[in-house]
Amino acid sequence: MKKNNPENQTVNARECAFKILHKIESRSAYSNIIVDEVIKKNVMNTLDRGFCTQIVYGTLRHKNSIDFIIKCFLDSPERFPKMNKMLLIILRMGILQIMFLDKVPFYSAVDESVKLVRKYGPPGSKGFINGVLRNVCEDQNRSEEDKKIPNFDKMEKIKGLSLKYSHPEWLVKYWLKEFGENDGIKILKHNNFSPPLTIRVNTLKTTVEAVMAALSDLNPERLKLVPEGITVRRAQELPSLSIFKDGHFYIQDETSMLVAHVVDPQPLEVIMDFCASPGGKTTHMGALCNNESLIVAYDRFSHKINKIKENCNRLDVTCVTMKIQDILKLKKTRKAHRILLDVPCSCTGIIRKHPELKWQIQESTIIELAKIQNQILEVGATHLEKNGILVYSACSIEKNETINLIRHFLGKHKEFILDPFPDRVNEWLDEAVREHTGREGYMQFLPHKHGTDGFFMARLKKIECETKDE
Repeated sequence: MKKNNPENQTVNARECAFKILHKIESRSAYSNIIVDEVIKKNVMNTLDRGFCTQIVYGTLRHKNSIDFIIKCFLDSPERFPKMNKMLLIILRMGILQIMFLDKVPFYSAVDESVKLVRKYGPPGSKGFINGVLRNVCEDQNRSEEDKKIPNFDKMEKIKGLSLKYSHPEWLVKYWLKEFGENDGIKILKHNNFSPPLTIRVNTLKTTVEAVMAALSDLNPERLKLVPEGITVRRAQELPSLSIFKDGHFYIQDETSMLVAHVVDPQPLEVIMDFCASPGGKTTHMGALCNNESLIVAYDRFSHKINKIKENCNRLDVTCVTMKIQDILKLKKTRKAHRILLDVPCSCTGIIRKHPELKWQIQESTIIELAKIQNQILEVGATHLEKNGILVYSACSIEKNETINLIRHFLGKHKEFILDPFPDRVNEWLDEAVREHTGREGYMQFLPHKHGTDGFFMARLKKIECETKDE
């Protein structure tokens, strides 16, 4: 009998979560993009949308631990790699509800999983799903000595931490070495917390006070780090609000909001924004200069340029010129007063938002990305006017993508120095962060220390022209 295609149907929260996880598994795509794409095709109320996203992100966050638990209840663990993908996703969702979601009754987690496997699983798999999940439920009531699921705290350190906080073992080992055991464990722990949703008020169209009033039902609060930032507790309906569609705000993390202030665009200047899509920082710079600068936004792909254009139109940013361009091949004659390099990176600073990244990145990825970032930085340096400002930013916590890369660049380029952040930015940091390095010209944010995304930014100033070889 032909199974239903898990596409384009009106479904409940669990079935919607299954569809999303199936797409993420198939595409290796960003979770938020797939979540938005699938939820829009299904009619669900706010509570259902919230439960759906809770299952999706919970399953992705705890994937390593959940897979280990599944193997504990298989007659032969060797079966695991060969397991049907749809069956595996349903099993992961069921175990998440039993082990990690306190408000879901055991019977509900089991029964709803059986319903899903009837619809999407391979023939004859209903009994398997029912048996495994019931055994997991029963294991919760056993004494520690009789449990099939071992105590992760009593295992070898790296393996135990990998399972307790659900990260790949190589990444656990890597971060403990980079940050020390205390901070390394805190990073692992905080990556499993759901981050608050933050928005940037578009000051070209409205005021913070007006947006706060319009969002009063969503419990908005002002951010300390940037004056135009707001956080909201209930976020599922934000993109459907009229004030979003009318361009009164942009969904953006507060550390990302800080970048445009560090660039500090001034009227009548030429500003280049490399790797500009989707345009959050681009449009923010347009708002800060009141559309009185010329901002040139570059990206290699037409669909990404279209995304920048869409955001500029919605937010009434009129000072941006968009160009499809491989920036590594940009003509050297083009110069700018200020340049923003928001480089492609490992994204290890945004694992809270995109937990699937834990399972996609490799140590070799970080090494390769650092080479590309260095190339982009070298190109950016050649397009900056004397006394110009270059801001480098990355949503990474890896030193080889951030401070080590900047120090290496400065060692080669004596015509550049680290430049203190603008006074107003340092005053905000004094209030929100207290201990910071903004006056030294750079800042590394960490989730467990600052409650933000992991994010790095450095502000460089070109103090003289390059010396030419004799």
